[in-house]
Amino acid sequence: MLFTSGMVLQQNAKTTISGGAPANSSVVINFCQKQYKTKVSTNGRWRITIDCGKSCGPENMEICCSNNEQLLLTDVYVGEVWICSGQSNMQLTMERLRYKFPEDIDAPKNNKIRMFTVPVTARYNSAEPVLRKNQDKKTQKDDSIIDFPVWQAASSETIADFSGSAYFFAKNLAAKLDVPVGIISAAQGGSPITSWMGAKSLEAFPEYAKRRQKCLSENYREEIQSKIAFGLNRWNDLCNKNDIGTFQNWHKIPFENEKTLKLPGSLANENFAGVIWLQKEINITAEQLEVFKTYGVHLWLGTIVDVDFVWVNGTKVGTTWYLYPPRRYQFDVSLLHEGKNRIAVRVVSSGRSGGARFISLRPYALFSGDIIKNTDWQKIFNTGAITKIYEPNLLKEKIAKGSAFINLEGEWQSRISCSVEPRSDEHFFEWEPSALYYGMLEQCFDYAVRGALWYQGESNAEKHFEYSDLLVNMIKDWRENFANCPNKEMIFIIAELPCFNEKNLLTDKCDWAFLREKQEDAAKKLENVAVASLIDCGEWNELHPEDKSTVGRRCAEQALRLAYKDENAPLVPKAIKFSREKNTNVFIKIECGDDELVSNNAEISGFTVLAKDKEKNIVLPVKAMFSKENELNVDLSSAISKNLSLIELRYLFVDCPPEICLFSKNGKVPLQPFRVNLSRI
Repeated sequence: MLFTSGMVLQQNAKTTISGGAPANSSVVINFCQKQYKTKVSTNGRWRITIDCGKSCGPENMEICCSNNEQLLLTDVYVGEVWICSGQSNMQLTMERLRYKFPEDIDAPKNNKIRMFTVPVTARYNSAEPVLRKNQDKKTQKDDSIIDFPVWQAASSETIADFSGSAYFFAKNLAAKLDVPVGIISAAQGGSPITSWMGAKSLEAFPEYAKRRQKCLSENYREEIQSKIAFGLNRWNDLCNKNDIGTFQNWHKIPFENEKTLKLPGSLANENFAGVIWLQKEINITAEQLEVFKTYGVHLWLGTIVDVDFVWVNGTKVGTTWYLYPPRRYQFDVSLLHEGKNRIAVRVVSSGRSGGARFISLRPYALFSGDIIKNTDWQKIFNTGAITKIYEPNLLKEKIAKGSAFINLEGEWQSRISCSVEPRSDEHFFEWEPSALYYGMLEQCFDYAVRGALWYQGESNAEKHFEYSDLLVNMIKDWRENFANCPNKEMIFIIAELPCFNEKNLLTDKCDWAFLREKQEDAAKKLENVAVASLIDCGEWNELHPEDKSTVGRRCAEQALRLAYKDENAPLVPKAIKFSREKNTNVFIKIECGDDELVSNNAEISGFTVLAKDKEKNIVLPVKAMFSKENELNVDLSSAISKNLSLIELRYLFVDCPPEICLFSKNGKVPLQPFRVNLSRI
């Protein structure tokens, strides 16, 4: 599957190419002035292992059969190859990030960055076939069978489909190593770690092994799929049949004296399921209309739970079918006119996502394209991101220079069109144990790679207690089955989960913090595994934060240290030694290599103490300061004065801290979150 024109092969490593040909014929591969030959087996299969030398390209690879069939692969490079896997934050494409990184979206072709995206396919053992479109038209049943993928070089024509995290990882490696970097992107949104583990690695986890066994039955899968489809179709029909707004054309008819709601915010109670319609009337001046005609018009409606349909002056301009993506719509300026204009929104709520609502601190506006042209949109709009790049005066300056901007926050008129029962559960068989391991990963095992970048864990946060063992077993599984890793030791870089959820330092509800801890635990148990510190890369109100540039850079820095022995690549600052003095002070030694830990703020924040008040856990803030270079002094006296039982000292051990201030001075890498039992110091 991976052997196509445009591919990148791992330098100084062996890789195995296989295929089919007439039984007992012979196959010859000519590549880089070397020739490799084998005889085809009686079952019509052949395998040839080639030995790639140093980085080079472009080259041609010629595959010839003794029956005179010939295949020519062109534009082949030899360089560094990494597999990038995980769930949605690895899968998230550059198309989604086009307003964050316009320069990368429009950059010229870069032959040193190439990507192969493995199609999402689920299967539960090696025996099940992996079908692709046009592979066998006689057996092709529907459009769900996938196309043949190909390797692509990064360019303005191709980059929209690249994984953002993987692209920036490759970009940093290619710039530093000055060799072609090939990325095999194998990721799927929502996937738990168990879907990327084979049968053998699941043996130690009976619950998941049993679930995989059930999924081996095609009858079981069809039965579940049928039930789920029936329930979803029934619910959708219920919504559609009871939605009087659609039948009465509420997208065209002006609301009068209706209930008003303030956006962003909740549209109904958190258990509401059904359809709500909203309308807002805006006034557009002749001057604004001319600006829209010149630069184009953008309608951004933040993020909506769950589904939205949007009309402007009675014409539909867009829809988004699930709750996570930002609502960003462009439409023909001819739909607008001078004077009063009306925006109508139909919101469908499942009743399963906390209620219909518009998420706060996202952009809600109608504006001209020049406002975000060649600019990181998060500099224009305040999203409350931990990384503070918002420039409050930038939008004012653009408006003063003539840009058109109409704020859509505030009052909207609303009507509940129908209220129905909550939607039934969905079932994604690609999330089941081993589904993606056999469906996507197994096809890559013969392809030589330098290592793996793993960005996953969001779907395992609620069961964080088992994650370390699962991750260790998964890494061992991959290392055993990726046959041609240099030195037979696959490098693993783990992307730490960034911040997410409500900003709160004084909480003990922190599943993501525990998951981050388990990521680090797994790394400590194995050689050649590192965690890239990303605690500052998230957004409290966005499951899919857009700063994938920092993600790629930080992960590449760890890869440079482990795989390429670059001692100048930044270390992740870590707490390595704790000592206690007079019971009131804890001294923490920080490992920072040749770098120095510094604070961005005059007063260090982020330190807390977990305490027990009778049967209740509480979290108290404590102060810290530098006692000397790369050593912190945490003062526990304020917590001790409460006469409570102190349990743990913590640093940023929450899902989403309000701020992050401790970084390495030169590397600009945040101090890794931690906790320590005070009774053991």
